[in-house]
Amino acid sequence: MMTKGDLTRQVTTAIEDGRLVMGAALICGLEVQSLPRQVVFAGPPGAVVRPISAVQGVVALSSLVGLNIAQDRRLWRAILQRSGIKVSRGATFSIQGRKAMRRFARQLGYPVLLRPAIGPNPGALVHTIMDDEELDKALEALRRRRADKDGIASDPTLSAYAQTELSAERESADGLLYAPDFVRFMVEHQISGPRWRILVCGDQVVAEMQMGGGDSEIEAAPSKIRAMAVAALAAVPGLNVATIDVGIDTDTVPGTPRILNLSERPRLESFGKFDPQLAMKSALTILGVEALARRVEVQTQELERGFRLRAIGLGNVDAAISALGKQARALDLSLELFASGDIGKPEIIGRISGPCASVATLVEQSMNGLIPQARAMSMVLSPEPSHQL
Repeated sequence: MMTKGDLTRQVTTAIEDGRLVMGAALICGLEVQSLPRQVVFAGPPGAVVRPISAVQGVVALSSLVGLNIAQDRRLWRAILQRSGIKVSRGATFSIQGRKAMRRFARQLGYPVLLRPAIGPNPGALVHTIMDDEELDKALEALRRRRADKDGIASDPTLSAYAQTELSAERESADGLLYAPDFVRFMVEHQISGPRWRILVCGDQVVAEMQMGGGDSEIEAAPSKIRAMAVAALAAVPGLNVATIDVGIDTDTVPGTPRILNLSERPRLESFGKFDPQLAMKSALTILGVEALARRVEVQTQELERGFRLRAIGLGNVDAAISALGKQARALDLSLELFASGDIGKPEIIGRISGPCASVATLVEQSMNGLIPQARAMSMVLSPEPSHQL
């Protein structure tokens, strides 16, 4: 069983996008403020307003309209279809309509996959469902929300915008929380042909990989697949960055390319699993586009820097300093911290230096409660001149 201590040595998939985009801002010499739920503001050092902002690695260049569309599978699929872009074969059903769901799955032909029709990306998914019985089991597993009483409000990895419809919960006789009967789920045909994941920023393909379970690898997609991904992003109003999964439906003749998923998040962890440098390069591209839109000039990129650090909301300051120091050593970071502020509003100030990606890791671990006794409510990192590193 993984302990809390084990968690402090890793960054979960859910916060990897935010960590890498924050790391990109640090590499570019920007001043960064980190807040709960992976809210990040960045700007020139000493600026009164930090014009660059991101949530879970999603930069403000994508509007709330685009984010909401991306989180509603029915909506973005309809938009793409009206634009002449083929999507995976599927339909949505409420929990009350499970009989119709089974009939539709049999018409599609097993195997199928099942996921919530509305919700965050990446979201829950059950694939390789082979018959009606497995479909029922998958539905029951997906409708179960959380076994604790706090619901989604206690999950720091979910942004406010990512809680679409998930707040609707009811408690059953067994004490667990379940989605109510009106919540809809999507049944989709599970294609067996080749699949690609493509990160698109504006009209530019930033990263791509061929997917296939353990055989996934960084490999260029065919030009028609790349063009299809770019067209899909362009079709969704208000969305300027997205990761799009495209697959070849080999059950049709000839094989038909279809959009399988569209995520408002860059999904950098999937690229970083096979090429960490590509993941960071992608984060730098996303940050650069956002900086250009906000008319922020970034400094020369440096993978290692020194920063002045200020943290508030840490509770027991002495315990937090000790815990942060221990984790900094595990990440090969140099860290000096001191207690400051008033008795009623204690804060920590100091200096941290080392690889910018590792600095971002420490901050995200602290902000998301992955370092016991060191969960901050806000951290500000101000870059020092390079000669002080």
